[in-house]
Amino acid sequence: MTLLDHLRQEDWTPAIPLIDRALCAGVRIRHIPAPSGHANWLEEDYEELLAEFLAAGRGPARLVQLAIDAVDDQHLRGLLDKTVKWFLADRAREDPLPKLRRTLRTILDRMPTVIVVDTATVSLAEYCHRDQWGGDEAKLVAVAAAVTTGPPPWGADAAREGPPTDKESFEALCAAILKAAGAPLSLNILTRIVGKRLQLHRRWDDRLDDDVSVGVIATGSPPVSASARVLAVEIWDELDDQDRELMTYLDAGGRLAAREARIGLAKSATQVRLDDLKSRMALALDGVTDKIDVIRALIDLHAEWNKR
Repeated sequence: MTLLDHLRQEDWTPAIPLIDRALCAGVRIRHIPAPSGHANWLEEDYEELLAEFLAAGRGPARLVQLAIDAVDDQHLRGLLDKTVKWFLADRAREDPLPKLRRTLRTILDRMPTVIVVDTATVSLAEYCHRDQWGGDEAKLVAVAAAVTTGPPPWGADAAREGPPTDKESFEALCAAILKAAGAPLSLNILTRIVGKRLQLHRRWDDRLDDDVSVGVIATGSPPVSASARVLAVEIWDELDDQDRELMTYLDAGGRLAAREARIGLAKSATQVRLDDLKSRMALALDGVTDKIDVIRALIDLHAEWNKR
């Protein structure tokens, strides 16, 4: 049985190693910062990325479409590589931290007191000859928290989303963090600390539960229990059409949902709607033991509703 045959029968298991390798290669090529608070990607980070690819925004449906479009296994692998590339590109556009990293690099290049040691490391000039920093990140987070920052320089009605604070605040944050480090600091760590101070969050930080995404796409999952189906129907009946349209975007940002979902709202309004839906879903699932089954049942209900 070929890989193509497996996918056409909605058996994702043989494709998982291929997707995993493509994602790992994409992370290295794009220099994507690690999401777990570490300087480098860990095995569990890659597992979450794989779950995000498969679970968020019509993942299984995407694989089925690839199987339909492909003519053989080699063609399928090529299409899969392109799909992973587009996924990582879309994800980077929706994720605030890579954009923040680019902003910080531009600002640091123009700060006379800062030395860019290499493409991934920065330092105050007086500390640039020391060994790279390897201390407690929480201490640097506390230093950043004490820095006063200004409001976003662009108004809420701007044509596109602007930076989260002004240039002077960025410079003050960078200078304070680098001085507290007292050594060359990874640009990824600096970005993460500034992101925490400015309350920028990655998409995967807002999941309803750490294991929901994995449970949704788990291969060979048993049938949904009757009790989970009943609860899912009760939750579904309380949702309006906009909520139902956004159901598959719970792991996505407002910009992606505004671009793809058919709800007629701008990205800021879509983000507000998404945040409200996440809160209501978390409340509805609080204390539920078979949470994953309920989520699977909701996705099934969404697929049925989407065919209307």
